[in-house]
Amino acid sequence: MNLNDNPTLDELKTLFASCNDDAGHHVLWIDKEGEVNLSVIPKDLTQAGFEEATAQMQIRYEAFIQGSNYVGISASKNQSLMEKIFESIRKNWASVEGKIAVVSIDEL
Repeated sequence: MNLNDNPTLDELKTLFASCNDDAGHHVLWIDKEGEVNLSVIPKDLTQAGFEEATAQMQIRYEAFIQGSNYVGISASKNQSLMEKIFESIRKNWASVEGKIAVVSIDEL
């Protein structure tokens, strides 16, 4: 899902459905080209360490804690959650696109 290519809510739902909530803490992040990613934070890294290790990162959201049902199939079926995330990433991308420093978002 790329924010520069007319993204859809269904694309976001597919991204979230592809993740396993039991795999670990997940971080939603957007790279400098507008690609939306949802990655498991390696157990040996903190959120800040993951950010430092990801050179292409433009925006990083607060991590979704393992077992909280914010990622996975059940999360992708939560219409209000998906709409909230979709609007947040679109709004925040429009305001930070092209900035040099990574922008950390604490709330959706």
